[in-house]
Amino acid sequence: MFKSLYTLLAAFVLIVAGSPESIAATYRTAQNGNFSSGSTWIGGAVPPSGGNHRLIINHTVSNLNSNFQLGVNNGSGSGSITVNSGASLTGTGAINLIGTDTIKNNGTFTLGALNVTKGPSVIAGGNNTVFTGNMEITGNGGLTVIPMAKLYVNGTTNFPNNANATFIVNGFYEGGKAGVTNYKSFSIQDALITVGSTGILRQYGTVNVDKNGTVVINRLMRIFGDLNLTQQTSTVTNNDSLIIHGNLNNKGTFTTAPQSYTEVRGAVDNQNSHAVITTNGYMRVLGDFYNQPNAIVQGDGGSFIVLGYSENKGTIRGTPPSGQLNFCDSTKPTQTQIVNDNRPQGSIANTVANCGSGFFSPVPVELLFVNANREGNQVVLNWATASEINNDFFSIERSFDGIAFETVGLVRGAGTTAELKNYRFTDVTATCGMLYYRLRQTDFNGENTASQVMPIAPCGSAANPQMSLFPNPGSEGATFSLALNLQQAGEFTLNVTDMAGRVVYTTQFNTNQGTSQTQLSGMELSKGIYTVSLLGSNMAQHSRLMVR
Repeated sequence: MFKSLYTLLAAFVLIVAGSPESIAATYRTAQNGNFSSGSTWIGGAVPPSGGNHRLIINHTVSNLNSNFQLGVNNGSGSGSITVNSGASLTGTGAINLIGTDTIKNNGTFTLGALNVTKGPSVIAGGNNTVFTGNMEITGNGGLTVIPMAKLYVNGTTNFPNNANATFIVNGFYEGGKAGVTNYKSFSIQDALITVGSTGILRQYGTVNVDKNGTVVINRLMRIFGDLNLTQQTSTVTNNDSLIIHGNLNNKGTFTTAPQSYTEVRGAVDNQNSHAVITTNGYMRVLGDFYNQPNAIVQGDGGSFIVLGYSENKGTIRGTPPSGQLNFCDSTKPTQTQIVNDNRPQGSIANTVANCGSGFFSPVPVELLFVNANREGNQVVLNWATASEINNDFFSIERSFDGIAFETVGLVRGAGTTAELKNYRFTDVTATCGMLYYRLRQTDFNGENTASQVMPIAPCGSAANPQMSLFPNPGSEGATFSLALNLQQAGEFTLNVTDMAGRVVYTTQFNTNQGTSQTQLSGMELSKGIYTVSLLGSNMAQHSRLMVR
């Protein structure tokens, strides 16, 4: 009798817990073949859809043409697909991520659509993860593209009503490029999109920020269509770089942070009484500008520059109570009153018209990342660009002290391209002592831009210190102070470099571990953006400084 009860209990447990959805199994490929063929997989078992399974692809696997689900229906647990170097996974089927799932691609990955529910899920690996169909993130779903990873979605990207979704780009994302001209849209509703400090988001179609949609840009976002903020609750915040090849149509809140750069190559239409554009950085409009009745353009220390026709029926002002916006209508650079202003002079109070301040073009190369690492006795630099304009070549520069640099190699650029390019250089002449590297990009006309300095330690590296230079932004003639919170005592060098890579100020000093504050005498800077580098033994710290 006890044996019979045991048999019944075992059968019950197998029925409840033995389904493919509730068992986490590992499936490895045995040879090249179709996804649905048992001979493709070690042991002959084809991975079932659903379940917290781990799929490891070491061969060429094709014809995954049916929808495949990672994770269980209640969203618990995690599944993964790993495509290793030299392997591939292709087909037309959709991938559904409903748990905390991971797709890691170091080979070739091309499938149909991507659907994300719950999460957060992750796109990882160093090669292109391609979905030829649409991407949709729903039901509190979350997706993160981690640094070095690359996600391509050729169809539309959609965050539908009540999605409460998140999409974080710390690597590279490109969407909407279904054909040469048939670009697809990116629609955000009840969702938060974050471009992280190491991320680039490039969308070929229109981006619609709808009800309760929020976009935060901490690195670079490029839109080859229009950017539409369609609702009062639509929000876009640019903390670094945003380039819009089409128009900016705003019915919500559009904000640029200090030291950020925004370029609109079409027109800007600030459309209604809920529309507010706050410009605390540089904002440049190549087309026309329309500020509709009751709409507001404001800022504090920022620049709003219009190269086309300007029409103001709303309010242009410094941010209350005492902010000052540098508004420039390029057709009337000496006037504060812009053309066809139907409101009194007070509607553009606390502004100055100065077309020279803040008027510049973006760098010709969008650098996705650059890093340097020791590999044995050699130093290897890897970098990638999201796009290039008139890029002639890259120079690899090396220094023994972080101040005097010499060129140790050249790598030819791609000229002009909107495609992602990867580069690599190995310094076979590197010594075993402390070294510093930087990357310099040069245009066909000879103009060049240097990257930040990358320290290479001889053996291990100490933790970076914390550095703060203030006031930031500062003004011409201001006295700057340096605040430090160091984890080690020692001798340090402070370099201030302009946008052309020239060191315009340098000083050396000794300081103790812990916090300290030093006034920097003799550092007289003109208007511009500078890189501040603090260099010490086995470490380096960098920050940006704005002088206006």
